[in-house]
Amino acid sequence: MLSGKRAFGGNSTAQVISAVLRDDPSPIQAPAELQRIVKKCLAKQPKDRFPSMGELRVTLEQISAKAAAEQPSIAVLPFANLSADKENEYFSDGLAEDILNLLAKIPGLKVIARTSSFTFRGKEQDITKIAEALRVRTILEGSVRRAGNRLRITAQLINAADGTHLWLERYDRDMTDIFAIQDEIGQAISEALKVRLAPRVQTVNIEAYQNYLRGQYYRMRMTPESLAKAKEFFEQALAIDPNYASAHSGLAEYNYTLAVFGIKPTGDVAPLAKSAAEEALAIDPANSEAHSVLAVMAAICDYDWKAVEQHFHKAMAAEPVPSIVRVRYVLYYLLPLGRITEATGQSRLALETDPLSTLNHFGVAWCMYYGKQYRETIEYARRALEYDANQFLIWYMMGLAQLAQASHRKRLPA
Repeated sequence: MLSGKRAFGGNSTAQVISAVLRDDPSPIQAPAELQRIVKKCLAKQPKDRFPSMGELRVTLEQISAKAAAEQPSIAVLPFANLSADKENEYFSDGLAEDILNLLAKIPGLKVIARTSSFTFRGKEQDITKIAEALRVRTILEGSVRRAGNRLRITAQLINAADGTHLWLERYDRDMTDIFAIQDEIGQAISEALKVRLAPRVQTVNIEAYQNYLRGQYYRMRMTPESLAKAKEFFEQALAIDPNYASAHSGLAEYNYTLAVFGIKPTGDVAPLAKSAAEEALAIDPANSEAHSVLAVMAAICDYDWKAVEQHFHKAMAAEPVPSIVRVRYVLYYLLPLGRITEATGQSRLALETDPLSTLNHFGVAWCMYYGKQYRETIEYARRALEYDANQFLIWYMMGLAQLAQASHRKRLPA
């Protein structure tokens, strides 16, 4: 799986066995440390191999942690709203998220998802501690002051290790320059971190964009009242620009939320979620979130696993894959099909870029439970409850794991 070819070749079983006993494995294209581990796993003499799977796992985790520590990484904190009108928080949030999404497209740059980085909104905490919690080397923070169509935006990139500024800038512009400002900030960060930012083309109507940001702002609050407001703003954005793919995707996510959280009957809102997602994909065929919504609807409404597979295949082809898409892939496809190892791997990948997400810890916990690893299930469930103690499904899962663990202990011989 690592190299895409077998370690030992042969035209028959006898030849393969002979090669295993006699030949050295074929070289692979991989970092030197990983090559050394593979070679040790395939050593001819048992004394030259890892004495246990536990030691192999520790070694792999060590090189993984080392690689992660050396990788450029960033968390974008919510920008402070310094405007006289506190309702403009939707705009400062949206600006930070758009910059986050722009940076996330840079190959080789680890970017923490909104769910985790926005956890620190309004909290006076040391940058170093925030970086430790999010497992990043740099932090971007800023502020927005808006008066009519005039903007004053400040942004600063901070080295978390010592608190020094890697880059700092202030922008005094008109609202019509907002996309250019985002690109300038992204370019400055890419240069500071020595990574490459690809150019983008932005043709969105400014008024439609503002309504979309309002919709996202209220959708993320996840109450029936805020979701109703989100719907209104997405529809207003589409009234201005019917070809705004992100607004169609926002409506799909809105109806998806009503369905999976039981706010409205699934049968009533599933067709609306599908329709909005299809509209988004007609404009932007690579929209990962829209594909994932169609996949979930195909799973819970139609039990059409072929369609589920096709939509998740396209959703997972995105670069990068949004953490929410990974979790949906795990919960609505991999686990129902019993593909526990793959599900666990995807859940852990989601945690890498969204480490403070309740949903991501819930996803890993379910994988552990399906794999009958009850101690780990309880551990991840407890972590999820640290972020949201009101999630009854997590309490339920923890209870199941504790019962299963107790039952297993009773069956062990004395």
